[in-house]
Amino acid sequence: MNTLLSKIDGLSSSDTPISSGKHMICELQNIQNIELLNSLSGIRAVVDGICETYAFSVLGKLEHQFSPQGCSLVYLLSESHISVHTFPEKNYIAMDIYTCREYPNNDVYHEIHRYLEGVFSANGVAPIIIDRGSSAIQTANSICCDSDEDAMSEMFS
Repeated sequence: MNTLLSKIDGLSSSDTPISSGKHMICELQNIQNIELLNSLSGIRAVVDGICETYAFSVLGKLEHQFSPQGCSLVYLLSESHISVHTFPEKNYIAMDIYTCREYPNNDVYHEIHRYLEGVFSANGVAPIIIDRGSSAIQTANSICCDSDEDAMSEMFS
């Protein structure tokens, strides 16, 4: 079987899956704490607290306060990254946390999500937690390519 995986750097579906961690996509809406949502220093304190609580090693930070409102922060971690984007005008925040650590039953990700819901006085959509690595590529390959494998194979031939 000729799959997309076999065209990407010699990977094939028969290779042993390699995990590179988990990626949580967290979206909070209907936020009541708009002042915090628009405060770069406040958001920084929230993310710093998460990093300290879970012993994430911060290698660098990039942040920006937008005018008239909103901010974005990206933390480079030795474990991977955290990114945050706020939209006060929509009472909404988007946060991604990707780490190479494995947490049983994704407990840490769910703890962080509950913490964020409390801090922002928000209704959260359940976080999406993605397994990253070759096993995730294999899953995506089977989902997107099994239905139209010939078309995908042509793209990489």
